[in-house]
Amino acid sequence: MNTTTHTPNHIEIVQSMVTTHAAYVQSRQVADRARELASYARLGYVLMNTTSVPGDDHVLFIDTLTRQTS
Repeated sequence: MNTTTHTPNHIEIVQSMVTTHAAYVQSRQVADRARELASYARLGYVLMNTTSVPGDDHVLFIDTLTRQTS
């Protein structure tokens, strides 16, 4: 599950849950996260911070991205 929060001043917060059980599912979820972050990079966003929050059967990644305003 990925969610994105839009906030003013060109800051994006992207949340991605990655399972800790099935390796094939985990690989797909990590690849999805990488593709999503790459799409933000193409739009000029820079990854500023990543926080990981472990759960019982997943890890939640919270990525903070920023973009320069012109």
